[in-house]
Amino acid sequence: MEKKLIEDEIDALNASGKYDKPIAVQVVELTQFWNAEDYHQDYVTKNPNSSYVQNVCIKEVKHFQQKFPDLIKPEKFY
Repeated sequence: MEKKLIEDEIDALNASGKYDKPIAVQVVELTQFWNAEDYHQDYVTKNPNSSYVQNVCIKEVKHFQQKFPDLIKPEKFY
């Protein structure tokens, strides 16, 4: 299901004319995953006054929430 969503988004971006050349990316199954170190877990919650959180993270999450509301978990994030 996720692969289809990704491929549909790539197709939509290619059809949009937003880029001069087609998006060239290989969509492959995730085979290995490493958890981040403990100090990275819940970084935004633990570091709400960080300049990175204030100027980058929150803006990017809000933008994603607006664009893909159906992909966000129901709990509140800023």
